[in-house]
Amino acid sequence: MREHVYECEELIVGGSVNAFAYAFLNSKPIVFASVNRPYFFDEDSGIDWNKLVFALSLSGLIPCSNSVANLRVEEDNTLKAVTQNSKLIKFRFDKLRVFDSQGVEGLPIPVREEQQYRVLDWISVKSGMTHEHNVLKSIDDLVKELYFYPSSREGMSEDKKDAVAISFLDKEKLNKFEYSDTYVRFKVMDMMKKAGIRGERNGRDPRNPEKY
Repeated sequence: MREHVYECEELIVGGSVNAFAYAFLNSKPIVFASVNRPYFFDEDSGIDWNKLVFALSLSGLIPCSNSVANLRVEEDNTLKAVTQNSKLIKFRFDKLRVFDSQGVEGLPIPVREEQQYRVLDWISVKSGMTHEHNVLKSIDDLVKELYFYPSSREGMSEDKKDAVAISFLDKEKLNKFEYSDTYVRFKVMDMMKKAGIRGERNGRDPRNPEKY
């Protein structure tokens, strides 16, 4: 029996919300080796993630479901998808639109003049967990955004918040100590202090015994 090959005018590769939205709006098939669900702090695009994936599945536009282990692009405009149970699925395309390359082999090295990385530092707050703030922002690349969310750590009450710091750094800054997690911690503490977030009392002020 001859091996079946899916013929596609345009094939979408990627597991991000942008990739799924493009596939849905343009009625194009999509394959992915990993799913990158949007974080809670990502700006609301008006698209419900679960409804979007459900609609694509009903339309038959996710031929491999979520069972793909890896993808490989061949020179003859063929994409090979290997599932987690070692089944090979082939696609032949006229155009391949790649939204993210995670789990994809055989792609040419992209040429970019400058690339920025969104760096996430997840912070388990020890003191100053109860406050009314949900987000703080700065004009700096280091900790440009600081989001607070209900802590999921064991033993924490609903009003206790942890944080995630978001920085936008180029490749050069990624390797510099002044942009490391140590400096992120200092920046977060400073932003929280300026926002009026205070931790627990820690003894009395030695210069003024009437104050803590």
